[in-house]
Amino acid sequence: MRLEKIDKLETKKSKIYALIKGQFSLESLESVKSLFDWDAVERRCNPIEICRCIVAMYLVQAKADIEETKFKARNVVANVVSSE
Repeated sequence: MRLEKIDKLETKKSKIYALIKGQFSLESLESVKSLFDWDAVERRCNPIEICRCIVAMYLVQAKADIEETKFKARNVVANVVSSE
């Protein structure tokens, strides 16, 4: 019984992977491909792995946005201070 369930999960794994990958926009897919060893991700067709890639991609983007926001904030403060 347990082995049947494991086998069933293994056979559905690639379908779930394809479903998740199909939800990417072209831009998001290109971003994920550029950040990770995409050939290895594609070979394994692991839905958990592609979900980790998605989370990591958004964390990288969020970090970049935070740094940009901090930079803009510093410039605004510097302009205010220098105009006084």
